[in-house]
Amino acid sequence: MVTLTDDAVSAIRGLTEQADAVPAGGVRIADEGDGSLGLRLVEAPEPGDAVVDVSGAKLFLDEIAERSLDGKALDAEAEGGQLRFIVGDMP
Repeated sequence: MVTLTDDAVSAIRGLTEQADAVPAGGVRIADEGDGSLGLRLVEAPEPGDAVVDVSGAKLFLDEIAERSLDGKALDAEAEGGQLRFIVGDMP
């Protein structure tokens, strides 16, 4: 399973707590159909999604994302007003 860094937890919670964000939702990472993974705010996981909940930061992974991110760490950083998620090896 993917591990969330403290920065990723803060970023996910910040996104889902925004006034215009999907209420009580989370961030879903899923296959885009072209071999890449996409990230979007959703209200709830889709059937078959793995759910990672760390301190209220909810991450939903489709089957491909779950396999691709297994044993990895999801981190986040803000740079130039942009939020960026980074996948790396677990520390």
